[in-house]
Amino acid sequence: MLSRLPTNTYLLCLAGMSSLFLCTLFVFWLEEVSYLYFDDSLIGMQFRILSCKVNQFLAHVCDFSSVWLIVLVGCERLMLLHRRRRSLTTEKACAQVVALVVVAMLFNSWILYVASIQQGVCDIDPAFDRIYHVMTVLEVKTVICMLVPSIFIFSSNVFVIYKLNAHVR
Repeated sequence: MLSRLPTNTYLLCLAGMSSLFLCTLFVFWLEEVSYLYFDDSLIGMQFRILSCKVNQFLAHVCDFSSVWLIVLVGCERLMLLHRRRRSLTTEKACAQVVALVVVAMLFNSWILYVASIQQGVCDIDPAFDRIYHVMTVLEVKTVICMLVPSIFIFSSNVFVIYKLNAHVR
């Protein structure tokens, strides 16, 4: 029964993305306290740069995906309350998750170009500070990963409360 619920597909992916995000944070922390890259001669600078780019990329993809998976859960819950029959299947939910992850990867691919090792720490190359600032703080990430999802989540929760309140009466 539970394996046939589309919400579980979203929640499983959300758990995976959150866990992967925590793993990338752990790698960043290890690097910060110099346990991971204590000697460049052992692993090489190219590996450090590649690891930095991949970890930055994964952190951004997981962040993006987690936010939008929460939106998908809210929308699915809203559809369940307002429709008599279930229109979303686990196959459709899986397709939505795959599409979401692909979009997250494409949307965050720019980080692969701007991340590098700066003063021994994985950070943004100063030559790309303006791009990073625009993409994360000023416009794109703020709108796509905070404002728009917040509106979706708030709206779906209001409609769910309204529907449940009408049902209780």
